[in-house]
Amino acid sequence: MDVFGRPAIIALYGEIGDNLYRLTADFADDVLSLQWVVAHGITEDEIEGYRCVGTELLAHFSSATIEEEFLKVGGPGEVRAMQPLPIALFCRKLERKD
Repeated sequence: MDVFGRPAIIALYGEIGDNLYRLTADFADDVLSLQWVVAHGITEDEIEGYRCVGTELLAHFSSATIEEEFLKVGGPGEVRAMQPLPIALFCRKLERKD
């Protein structure tokens, strides 16, 4: 099952707020890893909503566990400097300053 396609889009639907910059994932050794890059101003309610998204994704695996990391950044410029996990699920369009 392609949990990183349609199920991810459905799980994220209605949950993406202004404070989410990027979501990447990895799956290895029966562990689903999610890396959320969020703004410093994110609320606990928003984080809880994103944790629910992670739980929905986890439900597509029979015996997996989940590890979630919330990386708080000061703005879009800091996002590019952070190493993402290999599977991109969401990325806000970031202003390019060349």
